[in-house]
Amino acid sequence: FKVPQTGGVIIEDDVEIGANCTIDRAAISNTIIRRGVKLDNLVHIAHNVEIGEDTVIAAQTGISGSTKIGKENQIAGQVGMIGHIHTADGVTIIAQSGVSKSLTKPGVYQGAPAKEVRKAFRQEAALRMLPDLLERVRILEEKLRKAQKKLYQNSLLYFLHRTQMPNTIGDYQTLECSIDALVATITINRPEKLNSLSSAVLDDLRHLVTDLRMRDDVRSVIITGKGGKAFVAGADISELAALNDPEEGREFALMGQSVFSLIETSPKPFIAAVNGFALGGGCELALACHIRICSDNAKFGQPEVNLGIIPGYGGTQRLTRVLGRTMATDLILTGRQMDAREALEQGLVARVVPIDDLLPTAVSMAMTIASKAPLAISAALECIVEGIDESIDEGLGREAECFGQLTTTADFHEGTSAFLEKRKAQFQGK
Repeated sequence: FKVPQTGGVIIEDDVEIGANCTIDRAAISNTIIRRGVKLDNLVHIAHNVEIGEDTVIAAQTGISGSTKIGKENQIAGQVGMIGHIHTADGVTIIAQSGVSKSLTKPGVYQGAPAKEVRKAFRQEAALRMLPDLLERVRILEEKLRKAQKKLYQNSLLYFLHRTQMPNTIGDYQTLECSIDALVATITINRPEKLNSLSSAVLDDLRHLVTDLRMRDDVRSVIITGKGGKAFVAGADISELAALNDPEEGREFALMGQSVFSLIETSPKPFIAAVNGFALGGGCELALACHIRICSDNAKFGQPEVNLGIIPGYGGTQRLTRVLGRTMATDLILTGRQMDAREALEQGLVARVVPIDDLLPTAVSMAMTIASKAPLAISAALECIVEGIDESIDEGLGREAECFGQLTTTADFHEGTSAFLEKRKAQFQGK
């Protein structure tokens, strides 16, 4: 094999140019080398060369100038690759290789790559990491936003508690409230108006809920309506009819949303004991509570479209989260009412009982919850309420964090000791 091969030569499939066979050490230029070709030792291939698939180029080979190297090739041993080189996916360049200028789609590089290869590799690695880094930034920003929201809520609660609370638990025009055995019962007291939510009711609710959240003698709360006809039949229509300004309407909606958010984010569970109609704002109030039970004559609905508006106190959001998009869309767009049986079937309520048994059932449930470890109840509510808007990984992370914190509490040690000693635990919320 002593004849030099230069210029426009085609070396066909399965040709092997063996060890130390350099074709008189001639450069093979302007040449197409097709699949299955093996080149060994001291071969130089120059200018406009195309090397096809499954080719092995080994040991001290130089490849330069506008070279294209196809898939699944291995280029090994002190190889120099210079110029405008394209290496396809799956190409492996091993051991002290130098690759420079206009490298595109690099394969795998080992040994001591040239500076340009390292730079290209770092850039490619950075691009691969970018989506993950952006997602981490988004998660951190969301956690910061929630922490700021909680700090604001706690500051607001403290301010209201210290500066605006009525003097006694009974100083409310539209509400009744009693506390017994760590259970508070709030009764909306406007039976002549089917307990509709006026601005006065919402204002009283805001103050009372804020107070109950911070009281040591309350561990669970029941909300119900006066009389047997209605839990809450909706917002006060006379106040609604007076709205005629977008900003005024927005503030009206935000007022109700803020009160219901105080209920939803409470570290103490709120149980809605729904007797009769829970329509519009009444349905939204029930949705803000953590547990809903109802009498067998209960009716739920979001009929706001019949008035030319939409739910404004959280109905479009909470109803969708509780019932799912399809059923929530049905109720909101048709304005129809859901009876107690359907509410139970769809998961809107946890229990349906005769109306005479409604309040005793709610009290029994509230007392059962009040007998549990308060810090554990609070942590469970946090994971459920906050976790529903998080990814599964974020929610699991929150759960693990709360679990870990609870293992340091006195209630945890009391609970485990009582279990082992076969006695009833006495939880102190510490």
